[in-house]
Amino acid sequence: MLEFFIVSNCPGKGLYRNGKKAKREYQKYPDAVLQKFQAPREISAAQAYCAEHDINVKAKEWEELFTAGRMSDFAQKGSLDAQPLPQENIKSETTNNSIKPTNLPLDANVVIFTDGSYIEHENRKKKKQSSGGYAAIIILRDMYDAEIIISGYAENPSDPLYMEMLAVSKALSRLKKYNVGRKVTLYSDSQEMVFSYNKKLEGWEECGWKKADGKYIKHWKLWRKILRKAKDYVLQVYWIKGHAKNKYNKRCDLTAYAEAMMRKNEQSALANEQGAAKEENK
Repeated sequence: MLEFFIVSNCPGKGLYRNGKKAKREYQKYPDAVLQKFQAPREISAAQAYCAEHDINVKAKEWEELFTAGRMSDFAQKGSLDAQPLPQENIKSETTNNSIKPTNLPLDANVVIFTDGSYIEHENRKKKKQSSGGYAAIIILRDMYDAEIIISGYAENPSDPLYMEMLAVSKALSRLKKYNVGRKVTLYSDSQEMVFSYNKKLEGWEECGWKKADGKYIKHWKLWRKILRKAKDYVLQVYWIKGHAKNKYNKRCDLTAYAEAMMRKNEQSALANEQGAAKEENK
């Protein structure tokens, strides 16, 4: 059974996992208050209590507490109940569908980070070519933050946006293989992709994926695929600053770039082989 304690109205106020330490702190001050909580389902009440009494508890501590409770339940029952993680009482920097998470969101069953990479280069004949890579990290919150990493490449993609979208599409496709909850949070460092998904996608669908001039929306087939896959979930898409301090975004960025570079090298090697073969046949 999970037990934890909140001490308030004293200099040592805070969250305690050890009952003896909480009691010692509580006994030091006559006005101190000691609250005992049990089971993961009481974490939300504990968070509300902390917010009411101005007790600062880090998001990481709540996450560790909830995970400990889930492990305890699993040890006792041999199975896990399908229950969402509690909503944390912590302010986030959120502006125009952008977010800078320092911790994984507690109210999502799945968290996804995606990134795409696009490289332009020239072949032996000075003809322009491109290579692209994508990567995604899928974090299963209800399975103790198990991580699934996927990556791949595209040959001669048209632009960087296509690779960003491909990463999202591939991540949602892989997600269907797992029996997870429907609340999914996805982070991308592509402002264009995030803005289009949140503000334009449904309108494009209603207009038959065409603009006012009758021409199709750029990458409309891939947009349609993403929207169809997203309808299976309660999907929230946020922007995250790229090349910053988020470890998941960094891993996606490096993996996607590596995929693009490997494909570029393959294209160059193939072009060299074909060129050499032609010279031998002359």
